[in-house]
Amino acid sequence: MDTTSTLMGLGLLLVFVGPIFLLIIQQNRKEKKRKSAFQKISNQVKIQPSITDFSASLLLGLDQKSKKLLVIEPENNMQFQLIDLQEFKSSEVNAREIPGKQGKLNHISLTLLGKNGNGKISEIIFYDEDDTINNDAESQLMLAKKWQNLLKIA
Repeated sequence: MDTTSTLMGLGLLLVFVGPIFLLIIQQNRKEKKRKSAFQKISNQVKIQPSITDFSASLLLGLDQKSKKLLVIEPENNMQFQLIDLQEFKSSEVNAREIPGKQGKLNHISLTLLGKNGNGKISEIIFYDEDDTINNDAESQLMLAKKWQNLLKIA
């Protein structure tokens, strides 16, 4: 009787905990794949990012020595953009609220402005309500502000 109860308990434990372990393993594989792709692209464009940040919709890397910013969008077939920060003057975080819903954001981006009055060099979109990738606008707003501060220093 004890052996049967123990086996049933272990079986039920495996049934409930097994899927959680599978999700953790799957998430770790996905993260390794993204890091590998980021490293491959940074080697391809010949930069060595000293500061990196990975979110669901963006992979960001800043090479402070060569003053270049690498922006990769994993959801768009790993399309990337290499931004030369020597042409960069300032940046601003743009956060648009949903009309009629105060405090509810629907778009967060970081706009990079050029030195010589070139206007906008690039826009890095951290959050867009239409995309289902990121579901936490507040954390993406904090991430955009963090990168704005990092780019001021670089």
